[in-house]
Amino acid sequence: MRLISIVSAVAALLSACGSSGPSREQTIAAFRAGPSAAERQGYHKIGSMQISQKGEPYSGFHVTVSQQRSLPEAYFQVNLRPVSQRPEGISRDYRIPDQILEDIPNSLLAEASVQIASGRGTDRIHRLAKEVAKRTYCVGRTVGNYDLKGTRVTDPASIAKVIAATGGDVLGKNISHLNIKRERIPVVDRKVHHTGNAWAQVNLKC
Repeated sequence: MRLISIVSAVAALLSACGSSGPSREQTIAAFRAGPSAAERQGYHKIGSMQISQKGEPYSGFHVTVSQQRSLPEAYFQVNLRPVSQRPEGISRDYRIPDQILEDIPNSLLAEASVQIASGRGTDRIHRLAKEVAKRTYCVGRTVGNYDLKGTRVTDPASIAKVIAATGGDVLGKNISHLNIKRERIPVVDRKVHHTGNAWAQVNLKC
């Protein structure tokens, strides 16, 4: 009886190990095949790309590719955040394998990083985001630019008007009478965190 119990326990352990998830090779193959229609809804993947060479202090990008369910499936974002340490602790369910992004030219990474830091130019940022998209969300598809007619409010005076009129809760509120300043959502949107660190959100479609 004890022998049967031991055999059953070993079988259960082996079964659990076998069902722990896809292998690295299977995950890479799935990325290279591209997401299914169901996987594209609410898509959210995170990865990293290294700029620095061996022996140099680390520099690179923390990359996020995401699709908001409130938008049509074709529209998504690539966030490019320069970092001085390799991002760790990314869940296996969301991580983009290094092999997927490793063939993007190092020169493009470096040029995009300079543009994000300096705020001068966006063409290399745009190109890098499209290269990331072609290997993740838009495998086998044409990558284009965000072209919806949505607007946003970034002018400090206009934001103050909205907050004063709504108490900060704008959901469902009519603010058309406030004469606020709106702007089109840009394809490449450079942002600066309150710490002074800059990053870029690139709005695309495929």
